[in-house]
Amino acid sequence: RAGLFVAGGIAPRIASMFAEGGFLRAFCSKGKFTEIMQTIPVHIVLSPDVGLRGARTLAVLAANNRRA
Repeated sequence: RAGLFVAGGIAPRIASMFAEGGFLRAFCSKGKFTEIMQTIPVHIVLSPDVGLRGARTLAVLAANNRRA
């Protein structure tokens, strides 16, 4: 499990809840699933261009595979 990555427009809105622990408490409070939820790393992505970075990486990988 690489974890949960919260990105996009929602990330800046929940940053304070994330820092205060409210988000993690709510994320982990899932009744019989609480134990497994506590093992999942949660990350907040504040970079506004993370989608473009991912698209660029995939484009480079695809271009390299065509040359091989």
